Amino acid sequence: MLSTPSLNGSHFTGDVMRPVRWIHHRLKIMAAALGWVLLFCTMVLLHSSALTRNNLPLTDNSISDNFTTFKLLPTLRPTTSWATTRRPSYKTAKNRNNNKLQDNIFLFASNFLPEKLRTKALRRQEDVNSSTMRKIAGIKHRLSSLRKQYDLRGSGSSSGAKVNQKKNNTDPEAKYFKLFPTSNQKTPRERRNESESDVIPTIYVITPTYTRPQQIAELTRLGQTLRHVKALHWLVSEDADAYNLDVSEYLARSGVNYSHLLGPMPPRFKKAKKRDNNDPRGVSNRLAGLEWIRNHAKEGVLYFADDDNAYDVRLFEEIRRTKVVSMFPVGLVAELGLSTPIVRDGMVVGFYDGFISERTYPVDMAGFAVNVQYFLQQKHVTMPFKQGYEEDGFLRSLKFSISDIEPLADNCTKVLVWHTKTVKYPAALKITRTIETKLSNTNLARLVLTLQ
Repeated sequence: MLSTPSLNGSHFTGDVMRPVRWIHHRLKIMAAALGWVLLFCTMVLLHSSALTRNNLPLTDNSISDNFTTFKLLPTLRPTTSWATTRRPSYKTAKNRNNNKLQDNIFLFASNFLPEKLRTKALRRQEDVNSSTMRKIAGIKHRLSSLRKQYDLRGSGSSSGAKVNQKKNNTDPEAKYFKLFPTSNQKTPRERRNESESDVIPTIYVITPTYTRPQQIAELTRLGQTLRHVKALHWLVSEDADAYNLDVSEYLARSGVNYSHLLGPMPPRFKKAKKRDNNDPRGVSNRLAGLEWIRNHAKEGVLYFADDDNAYDVRLFEEIRRTKVVSMFPVGLVAELGLSTPIVRDGMVVGFYDGFISERTYPVDMAGFAVNVQYFLQQKHVTMPFKQGYEEDGFLRSLKFSISDIEPLADNCTKVLVWHTKTVKYPAALKITRTIETKLSNTNLARLVLTLQ
């Protein structure tokens, strides 16, 4: 006989709980699978947002070979901030490892994505890679320019200097060049732009002059140019013991703010001029102008403007922002027809002039300007009474370095001043007393006197 199971019996209870346990086990499996799916979707979203936020490539292997050129940076020792190298911090290394983990998960999971999502992800990967490659190309271009720059500068060793000296000796045109080693510093233009202000500095133009038939004509031409320049003070210094009344009258009507000075040449140099054919003309005049600036000026720019040169008014606006010493080309100088600094990458690296000789700064008197404040700081500024060495002696007494020179006129690519010369005409014939009596009531007698 079959026994009737009790409601509290174990046999009845086991038959009822078996399907419940089976269902419970299946639910646990489904919950685990759902968790993995959610984890997968979360990682995909995190990876996509990281790419968008950081603009990083999907794999490190795609760019590891491209950045091997950074190994050259410690030997080049550039000063720019974009090329500095440093050891990565712990946080940087940790982020890099996290990016690798995200990249591996993404590459594995992309195979299970729908076609539409996979296409979108791959397209974003291509955009990121192209952006990274453009950055790498820009870095490579900068590195190549740095290599060229350092190759041009050379090692600076004594053996290299001997080789260069031999080359200069064999080159017939080497006497027209003078080159200097350069340094890794900000260009003078960059330093000047950092300290720009709205205050207009005064330009002090020192013009040496002496009595001759064409004196008033040349002063008139120069004065007509200076009238177009604002904030300018004209220092006209005569090589004479007394003021020329014709010069004084012209300056009074010139419309230019001026000071009339006297700077006669010392007698000993006048004797040497006749004996040794040494003509240091204009030195005493310029020294008188420098003394006036030292006693009356506090800031601004000083410039030597001979009365027989031709000037573009743009030149004065160029020199107005001079911080130490600025230089620029001068046309129609000597046999070369040009005197100019040699500029490379915004820095003066040498000079080109028809008379190099032993001069440290072979430039023309019209080819440089000096900041007044810097001039006042130098207590022993002078100009030698030696023909051909006036500019070099004055500039060396200022005690500046080659890196302080500010190349103007669009990095010395434009000529804004010309060393012109007026033909020396003889003085007008003197009127004899007989002719003066006949022409006493006419304009001719007075007119001829002005041209003596």
